[in-house]
Amino acid sequence: MYLNNRLALPVNSSPVLVFPRQDFRDRDDSLRFAAHLISGLMEYKVMVDRRTLPPDCELCMEQYYHLFTSYRRPGLQKDSLITQSSTGAEKTPEHGHIIVASNNQFFVLNLTEKSRWLDESDILTQLTRISKMAEKMEEQRPPVGLFTSDGRTEWAKARDLLLKDPVNRESLELMERCVCVLCLDEPTGVQPTDSNRASLILHGGGHDKNGANRWSRSPSKLMKRSSASDLPVPQRLSWNCSSQILSMLSSSANNLQRLVRNLDMEVLRFRGYGKDFIKKQKMSPDAYIQVALQLAFYRCTRKSVSTYESASTRRFRHGRVENIRSSTAEALHFSRAMTDEGGCVQDSEKMERLRKAVDTQTHNTKMVHSHFYTTQNSNILNSTEFYFATHRTG
Repeated sequence: MYLNNRLALPVNSSPVLVFPRQDFRDRDDSLRFAAHLISGLMEYKVMVDRRTLPPDCELCMEQYYHLFTSYRRPGLQKDSLITQSSTGAEKTPEHGHIIVASNNQFFVLNLTEKSRWLDESDILTQLTRISKMAEKMEEQRPPVGLFTSDGRTEWAKARDLLLKDPVNRESLELMERCVCVLCLDEPTGVQPTDSNRASLILHGGGHDKNGANRWSRSPSKLMKRSSASDLPVPQRLSWNCSSQILSMLSSSANNLQRLVRNLDMEVLRFRGYGKDFIKKQKMSPDAYIQVALQLAFYRCTRKSVSTYESASTRRFRHGRVENIRSSTAEALHFSRAMTDEGGCVQDSEKMERLRKAVDTQTHNTKMVHSHFYTTQNSNILNSTEFYFATHRTG
């Protein structure tokens, strides 16, 4: 289902997290923070490679072992999920490399050098070098990262053209095999509000900001410090772009701008009450919020539509996610009561409908988590006002 989707990944698919705001004195300060972040990621990756992560109680751990080894490769009709085999507990972890994006350029940062793992100071040295290299305008390469923000079919077509050149093939291979991508964004000039920060992480702000700038301390007993003078200069990825590829790149930039303009982002910090208050009312906070979303949409449109909420099925081996449908009949009845303009519905009845809607959502969630209830291959009960599907599997 996911790999068939042809929409661009930014905004439409790729999730983001906004960490607590960090105030940096200067560029060097931000690079020190980035080095610390990478060092911590390396430490975590060692645990993943060695299968030594503390197990989640009664939950399948398999998803963790694909965290640093999976890549979604674009296809003309359907994308492919490329997964490298995990190292396994009996082998020495291989750190590989990460890609650092800076000023719309991409650089290879190897996490090992001469069989030794880079420590935090080494990583900072390399990040500083990369930051300075990215400033050299005479060595700038085309902002190929823009392709990855376009529709999946458009990106697949561009990738096929890029692969015809051996230099591009090497760069693409390094991109697709990296552990992760670290994006060192430039200042955008916008106020660092919660809404703006979330928007910039979602799409980079467009091609005129950081939209093209997109594609952990190891266990102490294994770390060895290498001299900064021994570290090779990071490799800048090169791209040979024909006039046709450059034209497609311009089209991708325009498509990204339309995507950015079409998104309204507003982060609301609600301080009236929190999950503790909801629990005191003997309601599930998650179910409460899902019902609230149904009400908000109904107030805006006076209708209810199919709604997808993910539920983990990691209680089962290789379990991933299943669908919870939040647009229930009970949620619709509650929404109608709350938007009653005639004043015919009493507060007591509104409260009763709220509890029924929350209880139904809670029940459905429990059933999905237990795999007794699935909606992916169900018959849709079609109504002019709402769509709700259930299908029991056992």
